[in-house]
Amino acid sequence: MYIIPILAISALLQLLAAYLALRLIRITGGLKAWVAIAIGMALMALRQVLVLYQIASGTTGANVVPASEVIALVVSLVLVLALAWIGPLFINATRADRTFREQEERFRLLTEAAFEGIAITEGGVFIEVTDQFASLFGYQRRELIGKQVTEVIAPEALEEALEKIRSGYDRPYDSVCLKRDGTRFQVEVCGKSYSHRDRYLRVTAIRDISQRKQADEEINRLKKFNENIILNMFEGILVEDREGYFTLVNPSAAALLGYKREEIEGQHWTITIPEDQYPIVEAADQRRSAGDSDRYEL
Repeated sequence: MYIIPILAISALLQLLAAYLALRLIRITGGLKAWVAIAIGMALMALRQVLVLYQIASGTTGANVVPASEVIALVVSLVLVLALAWIGPLFINATRADRTFREQEERFRLLTEAAFEGIAITEGGVFIEVTDQFASLFGYQRRELIGKQVTEVIAPEALEEALEKIRSGYDRPYDSVCLKRDGTRFQVEVCGKSYSHRDRYLRVTAIRDISQRKQADEEINRLKKFNENIILNMFEGILVEDREGYFTLVNPSAAALLGYKREEIEGQHWTITIPEDQYPIVEAADQRRSAGDSDRYEL
């Protein structure tokens, strides 16, 4: 009787489906849904076994509808194939998720180790920032996410910054930002725009250069102070660079040589010395390069 093989195969397929459902618990990490499916398939298999027992014992047979059992067999087969197909999909998805999380962790460690603060923006809104970036502005990381970029840029630097963002400018530039308490501080900014899954994003690295700017200003102040001293000395003084070009000539030296300052600054020392005395100056330059001071006559 062909109904017996149909019932037996259905029962085996239903048990196999129950096993595959339980196996998906480990793969997906889910529990309730797969347990419910496994229990349902196990109960269906039990029903088939009971029907087989009744047929074998001769207590039933007429109540079995062959068409229904064939449909049950087909449904069981489809369910087994579906569960077998779903398994690898979840495995691949789990692996992809694990890979993504590992990459995300590596990115987090890399950005936390960087000296710059790094932020990702979309449409002028922060969607991700590092702790270093947030601390530069006096915020907690979660407080900056969702804020407009314009909220942390000083008004005097806003137009230039927005233009560079709009144009996708990707070279370093200096700007002025605002801390949470309104304090202005100078920064070096470098951004890079890119598309990711149909989203237009911009990654920006920011470094606080306030101390460097202050140091530069102090150096320039001292340089200007020294230049003023040199320019007002009665002795003639000429300052040249490593290549021998005059970078500063005071009025006394220019007058002694018969030049105006603007005529001689930027010129090579050879315009002021007779050619036959070049070796004397060159020898003195070598001694100075070695760290020795020198006096000589021409």
